[in-house]
Amino acid sequence: MNLKTTKMSEINLEQYIKSEIVKHSDDNYWGSDDEVQNANEIFDLVLSKGIVDQDWFDERLKCTCPERLSELLKRIKMSESKFYWDSDTIDYYAGIHRVWASTAFEIYKYVADECEWESETDMRAVYLDLLTQVENKINQ
Repeated sequence: MNLKTTKMSEINLEQYIKSEIVKHSDDNYWGSDDEVQNANEIFDLVLSKGIVDQDWFDERLKCTCPERLSELLKRIKMSESKFYWDSDTIDYYAGIHRVWASTAFEIYKYVADECEWESETDMRAVYLDLLTQVENKINQ
């Protein structure tokens, strides 16, 4: 999966990082263009989402890439959001906000019709996560 070419409405970043860690078991992956590109995309995304800051990276300069990714997984598990949404998606729903009930219903329709999920429980998690992130954006 390439973060830049994947539809960014919803990405389970945790799974993506886990897959990158597994790829490091292949000696040919270390230092490859794919490894560098994928790691940079992950690092750029977590910086832009505020999951970590530059100081966090500076404190881990001597770590290997898989070590940094493992630490990042721990950090993500501590964060409130489970899914990562394109900022345009969040901005759109925050921008149409007039009455919270109608905004919540529009988000529900979007998740039900446009997002991928496996079970009703998954759909609820995706819906609540987007709802929370839009609410946080509105309250900024």
